[in-house]
Amino acid sequence: CGLYAFWRNLWGEERLAYAFYDHPDTLFDQARVWLECNAALASKILPLCRADYVMLHEDMAFKTAPLIGPETFRRFMLPFYRELIGHLRALGQTRFMVDSDGNNLVLLPLFIEAGVRGLYSFEAAAGNDIREVRREFPGFMIWGGLDKRVLLGGADDVRREIEAKVPAVWESGGFIPALDHATPPCPQGNWELFLELIRAHFPSE
Repeated sequence: CGLYAFWRNLWGEERLAYAFYDHPDTLFDQARVWLECNAALASKILPLCRADYVMLHEDMAFKTAPLIGPETFRRFMLPFYRELIGHLRALGQTRFMVDSDGNNLVLLPLFIEAGVRGLYSFEAAAGNDIREVRREFPGFMIWGGLDKRVLLGGADDVRREIEAKVPAVWESGGFIPALDHATPPCPQGNWELFLELIRAHFPSE
């Protein structure tokens, strides 16, 4: 559970928006609890098992923008993200990702500054074009970004979406081609075509 999601679970989304202005000290206290809890758990768990990556669940953006701006992120979240990721690095972790729907583009530089190296799910309906993200942030890992809505159309829609995006991003690496959220109820043939076209871009074994 990421820091914003931790706060939101306690306050609710609207009350949290006010709390950044009305109760900053309380939020900082809660952030320290979040940090200490996650650091302590990681110290016990990671020496006992292998983790391929760390995913911080946030869901902190809407269709057009994140639910907090860069200044609020820098003040309230960045120091705690940095410290937790530093602690996880000391435990041998190297891959850090954030799970957030919506449009998080304005926050990507700050996530990167904190040590985050990738994001899921780059919703197309929220204005995320993974080709532009790759050009602006060439080392940032992209997971998702393929418009789930094409599965509700025809085979040509599926083919256009994949051919327009996958080759361009796949070549540069750091890309897990996937739908930009859960699979919608769709024709079985569209889903099978989607998988077939995606697999065609993987190198043969």
